[in-house]
Amino acid sequence: MSDKKTSSCPYFSRNSDCLMITGGLYLPLPEQIKMYCQSVSYRQCHQYISGCEKISNSAPIIEVEKINRRRYRRISEHLNLTLCDCSANPDAKLCDFPASTIDIGMGGLMFKSTKHIAPDTELVFILENNELFDSRLDGRGVVRWSAPDAGNTDFFLAGISFSDNSSKQAVGRGLWSKHNYIS
Repeated sequence: MSDKKTSSCPYFSRNSDCLMITGGLYLPLPEQIKMYCQSVSYRQCHQYISGCEKISNSAPIIEVEKINRRRYRRISEHLNLTLCDCSANPDAKLCDFPASTIDIGMGGLMFKSTKHIAPDTELVFILENNELFDSRLDGRGVVRWSAPDAGNTDFFLAGISFSDNSSKQAVGRGLWSKHNYIS
C-alpha cells in the first residue's frame, strides 16, 4: 500500500467546524476553509498550530523510537477491543475475538490478543463502553506488524493502521477531549 500524505485537515468536520477547538466554537471563513482546511496546507493554519502547541507536552510520550516511525504520536490507553478478520470473512459478521489496546493514536493502535494475526490482514474493530469516546467506535484497519509478546508467550502484540478517516477523526476527538492531545 502506498504511503499517502493527508490532503486535508483531519480536524475539519463535515459540518464545517474546527475540531481543534474545545470549550467553544470556531467556524472558519470560506477562504480559510479553502486555503487550509481542505488543502495540504492545513499544518500552516493558526488553529492547528495553536492546538498542537497546547498539546505538545500534555500527553505521556510512548518510547521515542516508536514515535519517530509514526505519523502521529500515541498515548498509553487500555481499552477493550473486539476484532474481526475481514480477509477471511468479507461480511465481518461471523468471527470476532477479544483483545485490548496497549496504545492508541490518530493513525492506529497497538493491541494484545491471544490470536496471532498476520501482517496485511484487514480487520474490523469495535471499541465500546470506554471513556475515550462518547459512544461505540466501529472502524477498519490493516495489521502492519505482529509479534509474540516477549513478556507473556500466551499473547501476541500487533499494530493496526486505520484505513478509514472516520476512525482517525473519532480517535483525534477522543484524545483531545480526554488528554488535550491530538497529533
